[in-house]
Amino acid sequence: MQFENEFRSTLRPFTTALIIMAVLCSTAEAQPDLTFKRVTLNWPTVALYFTVGCDGNPAYNMTKQDFRVFENGVEIKDFTFWCPDPTIRCAFSVSLVFSASGSMSGSGQATAKQVGHGFIDLMDGLIDEATILWFTSVVSVFQQMSTNKPMLHSAVDALPASGGSALWDGAYAGLIELINNGVNQCRAMILVTNGYSYGSTRQMSEVLDLAIRHRIRVFSVGLGSVANGAALDSIAQLTGGEYFHAPNGSQSGAISAELYSLISSYLGFPPVITYERDCADGGVRSVQLGVNNFCGGSDTVVTSYTAPLDSSTFSSIHLKLGDVNAGGGNDFVVPLNLITPIQNKSISPFSFTLSVDTSCVKFVTASTASSTLLSGMPLSVMQVPGGVSISVNDEKNIDGTGLLMELTLHASAPVDSVQCQIRATNVMLANGCFRPSIEPSAVRIINLNIPIITADGPQSFCEGDSVVLSASGGFWSYLWSTGQTSQNITVRHSGTFWVRTVDQQGVQATSGSVQVFVQPAPAPVIMPSGTIRLCKGGSVELDAGGGYTSYQWNNGKQQRRISVSTAGVYAVTVTSSYGCSGTSAPVIISIGDSLQPVIRPEGPTSFCDGGSVVLDAGAGYATYRWSNGATTQKIMASNSGVFAVTVTDDKGCVGISDLLSVEKYQAPEPKISPTGPIMICEGDSVLLDAGPGYSSYQWNDGTTSSMKVVRNAGKYFVTVHDIHACIGHSDTIDASTLPSPAKPIIQRTVDLLTTGLASSYQWYRNGIPIPSAVNQFHIVTEPGIYQVRISNIAGCTAMSDPFDVTVTGIEAIPSPSAAAELHVYPEPADNVLHVAIRSAEAGSMRVIISDLSGRYDVLHDGAGTPPGLDLVVPLRERSKGVYYVIVFIRDMVLSQRVTKL
Repeated sequence: MQFENEFRSTLRPFTTALIIMAVLCSTAEAQPDLTFKRVTLNWPTVALYFTVGCDGNPAYNMTKQDFRVFENGVEIKDFTFWCPDPTIRCAFSVSLVFSASGSMSGSGQATAKQVGHGFIDLMDGLIDEATILWFTSVVSVFQQMSTNKPMLHSAVDALPASGGSALWDGAYAGLIELINNGVNQCRAMILVTNGYSYGSTRQMSEVLDLAIRHRIRVFSVGLGSVANGAALDSIAQLTGGEYFHAPNGSQSGAISAELYSLISSYLGFPPVITYERDCADGGVRSVQLGVNNFCGGSDTVVTSYTAPLDSSTFSSIHLKLGDVNAGGGNDFVVPLNLITPIQNKSISPFSFTLSVDTSCVKFVTASTASSTLLSGMPLSVMQVPGGVSISVNDEKNIDGTGLLMELTLHASAPVDSVQCQIRATNVMLANGCFRPSIEPSAVRIINLNIPIITADGPQSFCEGDSVVLSASGGFWSYLWSTGQTSQNITVRHSGTFWVRTVDQQGVQATSGSVQVFVQPAPAPVIMPSGTIRLCKGGSVELDAGGGYTSYQWNNGKQQRRISVSTAGVYAVTVTSSYGCSGTSAPVIISIGDSLQPVIRPEGPTSFCDGGSVVLDAGAGYATYRWSNGATTQKIMASNSGVFAVTVTDDKGCVGISDLLSVEKYQAPEPKISPTGPIMICEGDSVLLDAGPGYSSYQWNDGTTSSMKVVRNAGKYFVTVHDIHACIGHSDTIDASTLPSPAKPIIQRTVDLLTTGLASSYQWYRNGIPIPSAVNQFHIVTEPGIYQVRISNIAGCTAMSDPFDVTVTGIEAIPSPSAAAELHVYPEPADNVLHVAIRSAEAGSMRVIISDLSGRYDVLHDGAGTPPGLDLVVPLRERSKGVYYVIVFIRDMVLSQRVTKL
């Protein structure tokens, strides 16, 4: 019940807002305000994000039928529409990404943990899921995507604080985890950091691109008083998230609650329309989005995007100039036919040069008559060297094959029959994904009395119509290519037709060919999205199929898909791109009864571990489907959960019950949480925390508080009682002690600070850790109070006394020690540096060269080094500046400064 109450209280303000907006949008004065947010390409998917205002207030009650989408002037009818519903809670998948760098130690790490724990506490533990990552110089996925809150809390408790800060590497990895493993619709990343990045291989731009392409919002929490808020606020705003600043832990609870509220609400998502494209020609596409007859009016917005360029998406199309026989001295028509079928695609502006032998034929005109695929399209004709340039300057959708245009030419009057060729060159498409080619025409000019075929109507028509082809008169006999012997024939199917004649003198002649194209009548089939036998309140979408230019349903609707919620007979008449019409078979929609199952528990719905309750959905239904997967009338619930049942009757009607909560009281599990390692360094202590919320505590040494301070080795465990009087026993914590190292001593040689051998080092200046200063030595570049913290192999640490450096930059002086000497020359050096070391005896020796930032290379490292060692160090690839040669020899450290030119 607690979850249900919290859920409903979360919905209440959203429900109120929706009611107010619905009232506002119903007034006569209201007008829609359509605004584009962005266009996102995840090719071949195009996503249009936008908002709709109703008289100044956000609207969410739109449907797909309220919108029309056009790209480059062509309507896109096959698109999907999604709009957020502010009245329901959104189940989420979240990446919690934490900075675990050394700069986070102390209050920063504590605040980060508080934010993480606070957010996890608000998760429902059933559907909400999260993954835990942290980053130093590398990224660790510590807890994969899970709904298990105790596991997520444990991962947050383990958050370390040491090393570098590869911020953008961590953010990128958090997005990848969401993309690969997140299953819920609302997906977000929470980035908890001070905002500074050191050593990332990824860039902020890469993180932004990945988040936007996959519709993932980024919420950022800047830790500490000097957090880099600019970068964190920028990435949040650009992805639809929000930035929070947490200078200390006092705001962590409020931040966690606000994060949960924003991420679990659909209000952060704009409506989106998506559709598919298949032509990657690199061209700019104009997109027009309109909302019609909504909220008392209509509105239209326009934007654009650039498609990617991928020539592998291009396809070849074959066109042919028809072969003809022409009578000498007469005009004749050469058809330009589309041979390769094009399925409802736009033919972009294209052009070609018509090349002819002017001694044989001459160009007269070009036409896009009503019988052509390009009917009504304007043509541009211009004389150019070598022929005539013919251009189609607008776009038109083409569906199928057939006659594109007709070219009229005039034949010469030769003494004898001649044959010449008409060619099309320089064939070009301004854009689109086609590679066009035009096959030439063979024209035979005959100086004979040849028959001429004329048509009484268009030679391209719809199935069921016909055209009469007539041969010129005056001949003794006729023989058509169909075998008919009349002067006129009626044609009802596609084909190429000609006629052979014999005149009164017995001379045979053959006409030119005439092509007839019969376009099939469309046969639409209505496809329901579900059952056509609806229950009360139900609906089904009827889809007439794509590829038609117009739709007319018998209920007056004029779109491809309609939503039906009332009983009746539905049919649709469609028109193809050729103007051919066809009507579907009818679909009968019927309405059944609605079902309202009620779950009745056979006993209390709250019980202790080991108990159970039987839940009964009632008799009389054909099928049962419980939220836990059971399919019986009754189920036994022995664990906590929210239960619902879906039932169907023998007519297929469906009903869903209200939710019923069952709560099982678990025996307490206090997991003892040490605030640090249970292997205690000498002089340190560890706090054992049994966790809050129990009515009593009893430790094995008699302590009765929830926390216990441990300073000595031993075994510790606790017994607790909860508010239901249930008893829980913790595991045993076995604490042990470890030796601490001796306090380190800092020695100075010129600008070089060194200390004794240890397992690890961290140098400090004025109490602040120096980034990357983690070696046995440190080169000082500015005055200050220096300290070094060392740790031994057991992980115990010790801090040196403060070491005051008031002067830096003193020239290096060769060591006067008689036991060992260091000579470095020349000074300054250019491409090569010579290092000479003289020692009284052989032994362990390590030689390094370091710049002022502490980065160094090892030049020599050996246990049995002879007394005399000469090294030649190449400097050509090193940057100009000051370097130190440092020698560790037995218990001495020698150093000398050198300048690289």
